[in-house]
Amino acid sequence: MIWGWLFAIGVLGISSLGIFATCCESIIGLKLFASFMGIGMIIMFYGGINVATGRNEIETALQNELQKANIREEVIRSMVEEIQSNFHCCGIRNATDWGNNIPDSCECISSNTGYAMNGRSNSLRCKSKPQGTSGPHEIYEQP
Repeated sequence: MIWGWLFAIGVLGISSLGIFATCCESIIGLKLFASFMGIGMIIMFYGGINVATGRNEIETALQNELQKANIREEVIRSMVEEIQSNFHCCGIRNATDWGNNIPDSCECISSNTGYAMNGRSNSLRCKSKPQGTSGPHEIYEQP
């Protein structure tokens, strides 16, 4: 909470410096303001890169752990099935994650081709189940 307040006060102070320097037409103030803005840009750029690479690392680690945990275990199976039914998808990587028995939560009803998610309309993509598997005839294409 303290870091948030310090950040907010810093942003307010730097923008106030820019306003003051512009109103007074102070060259030194404008150079100082530009320096702070440049430093802030570099810090934000560095932070953005760290967040982007960290997101990929977390996503990879999560996928690896889920693969190790074996999707067929009952607790994990029920969690993944709940996610699948809410987000209209099938499996973590693809439908073969379920082995030969694809659950009903993967079922894609082709008559419901349009649905709204986050205020945007998307279309469901259905495909036939893999050969040699039991379960619904049409499943969601998206993992």
